Amino acid sequence: MLRFGLSWIGFLDTAVIQFLDQFADKSATVNILVRDVGDADLLKGGLFMVFFWWTWFRTKGDVAAHRRYVVLSILGALAIVLAARIMQLSLPFHDRPIFAATNFVMPTGVSPANLRHWSSLPSDHAALFFALSLAVWYEVRSLGYLAMIWTFVIICLPRLYLGYHYASDVIAGTVLGFVMMAACQQYLRNWKLTERIVEWETRHRALFYGVAFFVTYETTILFRDIRQLVGDSMHLVKAVLIAPA
Repeated sequence: MLRFGLSWIGFLDTAVIQFLDQFADKSATVNILVRDVGDADLLKGGLFMVFFWWTWFRTKGDVAAHRRYVVLSILGALAIVLAARIMQLSLPFHDRPIFAATNFVMPTGVSPANLRHWSSLPSDHAALFFALSLAVWYEVRSLGYLAMIWTFVIICLPRLYLGYHYASDVIAGTVLGFVMMAACQQYLRNWKLTERIVEWETRHRALFYGVAFFVTYETTILFRDIRQLVGDSMHLVKAVLIAPA
C-alpha cells in the first residue's frame, strides 16, 4: 500500500511538471511575469492582512468577537508556519524540481539559487495561505472561496510552474494548513489567550498596534527575512564549529 501511494505521488508530480514544462521555454517575458506574480508579497499575504485589519476595525456586530477571531487566525497562522518549518527540517530533505526533477525545463529568465538549501516539503506557502483562506471562509463564506481560488492560482500555481515545488509539496502544505486552522477555529474559539490579547489593546494601545503591525507584516512576507537571518546564522555557527577541526 505504501509503495502504491508513493508511486501515485511520483506519477502526479511528474505529470504536473511535464504539463507545465511545455510552456516553460516559450517566452522569457511571460516567465518573468509569472515569477514576479509568484514572489509579490502584496498579492500573497498583503491582501489577506487587509482583510484581517478590516475585520479588526469593523463596527457592525460583536466587535469583541470579530477581534478574537482575528487574533485566533493570526496565532493559528504563526503555528502553521512553525509546523511547516519543523517538518521541512525534520523530514528527509526534499529537493525542489528546479534542481532535482529529471528533464525539468528551466523557465527562461528564472534562477532562484537561494532556494537550493531549503527543503520543499511541505510547501509553507500552501500551508499558510490556504489556512488563511479557510480562516476567511469562517468569517465570510463568499470571500473564503475566492481566497482559496486566489491562493491556488496566484500563489501556488506559479510556484509549480517555476519549479519551486512539486504538486505533492503543495498538497501536503494545503492539508497541513486546512487541518490546523480548522482545529483552531473549531476548538479554540473561546481560548482565554485571545481575550487577553484583545483586552491588551485597550490598556496598551500604542504598544499593541506596534506589535500587531510587526506580526502582520512578517506574516505578509512569510517571515522571509527572519528565516534568512536564522538560516545564515546557523551556517555561520556550523562554519565556526567545523573550522578548528
